[in-house]
Amino acid sequence: MLQHTETPTLGSSQPHWTPDHVASLVEVFVLYSDPTRVRVVWALTAGERQVNEIADTVGAPVSTVSRHLAKLRAAHLVTSRRAGTSKLYRLVNDYAARLIADTLATSAQPHEKSP
Repeated sequence: MLQHTETPTLGSSQPHWTPDHVASLVEVFVLYSDPTRVRVVWALTAGERQVNEIADTVGAPVSTVSRHLAKLRAAHLVTSRRAGTSKLYRLVNDYAARLIADTLATSAQPHEKSP
């Protein structure tokens, strides 16, 4: 995932967005297009966890969770560290979880019908 030093903010005009900004944004949304990956991110909001714990929480095989963690690490949304013989995973920051929470909150609100 592209790392930006300057990120467009709400209300900013779109023309200064570079193709890299847009590609990076699309890459993030593609990551959230998989239900298991969304559950993995949400499981990590509780803090650092081993892959077995995450797999139990999301109800997926360890191999599947490991594959999703690798994609999330490649996108710099998740990081890991060694603790003895264990590997612990955590969110790099709370942006990923906030995006999920905000999306859920928005989709749960009643929508006005168009005239």
